[in-house]
Amino acid sequence: MPLSACDEFPRDPDGTLQSARGGTIEVGLIEASPWVAIEDGVPQGLEVELAAAFAASLDAEVEWIRGTPEEVLEALEARRIHLVVGGLTQDSAWGDRVALTRPYLETALVAVAPGSGGPERVEGNTVAVSPGTVEAAAVRAAGGVPVAPDMAGSTASLEVKPS
Repeated sequence: MPLSACDEFPRDPDGTLQSARGGTIEVGLIEASPWVAIEDGVPQGLEVELAAAFAASLDAEVEWIRGTPEEVLEALEARRIHLVVGGLTQDSAWGDRVALTRPYLETALVAVAPGSGGPERVEGNTVAVSPGTVEAAAVRAAGGVPVAPDMAGSTASLEVKPS
């Protein structure tokens, strides 16, 4: 179906964007470093910066709403808040209940260590990555065991392509 047939897509049935201009945008936070972190009570991270820039483009203030992922996503679904940030991916269980943005970042992880002939897959293998990073999460998601580089000992080369 051609997009030209769509009238005012995507729709904003409640006029939320217009009402947010010059007002306040309520943003739900899901802690997921490096996308969202709370340090000394202050939201930080890439998606926090993106949400703040979006609010600034509307001349709006941001009210940060903390809660569990379920709490903030339920609030979004019920239209009690405007936006949720926190590293959500296209395969999120909430993808069929709330509108996700298009991916703005795709990553590939390459883990390299001295030696050759390493494993061809991550599953079941130990991989040296910095803790608390997107790469560490990708290793876990692929069935590997992320360890800090100083604890890895002898590792082999492998590439992780998160889905």
